[in-house]
Amino acid sequence: MSRKSYVKTVNANATSVLANSIVPIGATLTTGYNRCNIERVGNSVVIYDRCPNGYKITANVTFTAPVAGTVQLLMQQNGATITGATASTTVTTATTEVRNLSFSTIIKATSGCTNDVITLITGPLAITTSNVEFDVESL
Repeated sequence: MSRKSYVKTVNANATSVLANSIVPIGATLTTGYNRCNIERVGNSVVIYDRCPNGYKITANVTFTAPVAGTVQLLMQQNGATITGATASTTVTTATTEVRNLSFSTIIKATSGCTNDVITLITGPLAITTSNVEFDVESL
């Protein structure tokens, strides 16, 4: 059985998130094995890895939107959108229509002296989250 590093964060508080902003990921719910390798820092998860190892990132967000339109969520690594790590859904009834987006991707850590900062970002439509789960685990 291998021991893998991971961090699981949860924010179960209703939180308004502006368009094109970082989604608050909440508190660290649990961490595994090598706790100094991955940790939540503010509203991001930071990977401290000097080798190009793989990591799986999963987001699960429940929300409403203050206006009708297409809600988009995306993951970023060091400020750049991760290719293919986006999800969207159309909200037709403002404020009351509860939606959920859940998606995951795999990244490779930046080797060398660069730490990887992983964040979850909203697209061009604001949202109000009621539950955010954001997990990063080594492969």
